[in-house]
Amino acid sequence: MEKEFLLEKYKYVLEQKRSLNEATFKILSVYQVVIVGLVYAQYVILNQLFEKKISKIVAEVGSNALLFSSIFLSIFCAMMIAVGIASWIEYKKDEARIESGTDEPGESSIKLKDFFRWYETYFLLLILAIQIGLVIGSRWFIMPIVLSAP
Repeated sequence: MEKEFLLEKYKYVLEQKRSLNEATFKILSVYQVVIVGLVYAQYVILNQLFEKKISKIVAEVGSNALLFSSIFLSIFCAMMIAVGIASWIEYKKDEARIESGTDEPGESSIKLKDFFRWYETYFLLLILAIQIGLVIGSRWFIMPIVLSAP
């Protein structure tokens, strides 16, 4: 009976690790869609400003709102990915316990260099790079255009 329970628990742990991987890709997909939407919204603001359909102050407030929305989104998605990594590490420890056949904390064999093999690491770096690009683009390119509009 104990072996059957361990087998079912092992299947559960593997399934949870798989669902964490799927969740990471879903988070990144949502991030991608929303960021593209925010960039398009910035384009619409600039277009409306140059067609004199909105004032400079509305364009400035709208541009800042879009920037802060992107910052919030990036922080939220990065946190969700980081929590997924932490959960994955715990499931890996459970997997090691089951494989060793004890209730003692298992040797998970996770090393610092392993972080460079995980796609989540590169997703976090991508989110950081995109957000840095959006902040620089907004502050150095978009806002001067908005503020110097006729």
